[in-house]
Amino acid sequence: MEKSCFNKLGKPFFHLSNDQYIFNELYESTMKDFETNSKKFVALIEGCKCQNKKGFFKEFAIKMKFPDYFGDN
Repeated sequence: MEKSCFNKLGKPFFHLSNDQYIFNELYESTMKDFETNSKKFVALIEGCKCQNKKGFFKEFAIKMKFPDYFGDN
């Protein structure tokens, strides 16, 4: 996966990468110039914490900064 695909403003709006190098570059570029990248959000979802459905949703809720009440309905 090329880093340039993350700079598109069109669909898809959610990207996955298992390449740690690309993730690090995206994270650093997003944090370096936050004003121009304010519509981007980069999070590292740790697969080892997603071994079951409950762990998957817990990891996403934490990393995607969902509200505390997420999943209580």
